Amino acid sequence: MCSSDLDAELPLDDLSPSGESVTSVVASPDGGLLAAGGRERNGGSCIVRVWDARTGERRATFRWVVGPDALGFCNVTFHPRGDLLLAVCGDRNGYLWRVSTGEAAGRIVGHTARMQCAAFTGDGLLLVTGGDDQVVRVWNPETLLQVGSLMGHAAAIRSVTIDGAGHVVAGAEDGSTRLWRINNAKGCILFDLPARGTFLAFSADGSLLAVGDSIGGISLLDTATWTLLRRMKSPADDGCMNVAFAPDGSRLVSCHGIGRVHVWNTDEGTLLTTLETQHRHGRSLAISPDGATLAVGHAVGGAAVFDVQTGETIASVAAVQTIQGCPRVAFGLGGTRLATGARELFDPRTGAATAQLENEGVVASLAASPDGTIFVTGSDDGKARSWDFATGRRLAEMAGHRFGVRIVAFSPDGQRVATGSFDNTVRIWDPRTGEVVHVRSEEHTSELQSPCNLVCRLLLEKK
Repeated sequence: MCSSDLDAELPLDDLSPSGESVTSVVASPDGGLLAAGGRERNGGSCIVRVWDARTGERRATFRWVVGPDALGFCNVTFHPRGDLLLAVCGDRNGYLWRVSTGEAAGRIVGHTARMQCAAFTGDGLLLVTGGDDQVVRVWNPETLLQVGSLMGHAAAIRSVTIDGAGHVVAGAEDGSTRLWRINNAKGCILFDLPARGTFLAFSADGSLLAVGDSIGGISLLDTATWTLLRRMKSPADDGCMNVAFAPDGSRLVSCHGIGRVHVWNTDEGTLLTTLETQHRHGRSLAISPDGATLAVGHAVGGAAVFDVQTGETIASVAAVQTIQGCPRVAFGLGGTRLATGARELFDPRTGAATAQLENEGVVASLAASPDGTIFVTGSDDGKARSWDFATGRRLAEMAGHRFGVRIVAFSPDGQRVATGSFDNTVRIWDPRTGEVVHVRSEEHTSELQSPCNLVCRLLLEKK
């Protein structure tokens, strides 16, 4: 969906006058439709509503009753053709609906325990589901018949995803992740991803996948063959909190729970250097475009800047008051500026402040434009502000949210920025003028942050 085409508010009606929780929001493959799945407060019924994403007109409403043992969510997935919609509601079935007619298209029946997740293949010929029965099942969505089973997990399946080559990745409750290849609906395991990986990162060219686990291990995979290239291990056995590749893929950086950051050579799997951050639980990582400088944001606030090659500490930014506990860090101007959520802009090469930011409120979110020329902060006063990376000058103030701005995201071309708030709205702005170009309201409870984040990315990635 092109946010530049949305120049007026398109209000979406509430799920009901009394309000129900929204647990998923998804766009059709062509961006023309927007669907939201939710549950009644008492958990008795599932509701899926579909709108025209360009006009806001309601296209269809589906409501049905599930059993009392169903889990409290309703996740929706579009078929690649866009007219067929699948809903998974935490019971043993999957529910198919036809948007054009507003009628039920059938049920997926066969799991012996709760169904948890589902995904269509890119051509739409097959549907893959996973659930508490520890089996990934393959279906023909037209005939509703099961045509294959992928066996081998020893715990409930919590997520499934499919790439364009027909690889199925399934993640289980025990942390194990397995990779399968669908061949004529017959599944064969290609690679059992090791060690309960929680933190994942792809290299910039997509050729490598890093998997960090809770016991300090990092596995490096070749995505062309899905083979294990090497496994690195933190000397202190401290759990991995985040991983990130240098732009050229030659180095991998990992954050660990005791305040250490390791820099690894990806070609050999050797530990190049260990950086001592003096803070536990560093979670936010940013690597400069040339791969020479690393910034680490800490859970207690503040950030540290390191020379990746030598491990030398270049700068330490004082702790700042934050809401979510970990300030975002972002490089700008080719790595010559650093924004941390503080009221100063820094030169990461010297640690010196280059500009004072006239910012009110406590910064809760931060994002840099793709070209690194500007950045936007979201604050607890309900306002977002855009800044010039070179001068620190405030370009625009974006006011309209009733509560704090928790999420900020740029469009790929940098021309639009989305902000999400606990007031249950997502707003699209021109970050250089501060003008709002679109407002979308999503009726979900304030405890649910993920739908807001999803809608932000949804609206931007459809540009």
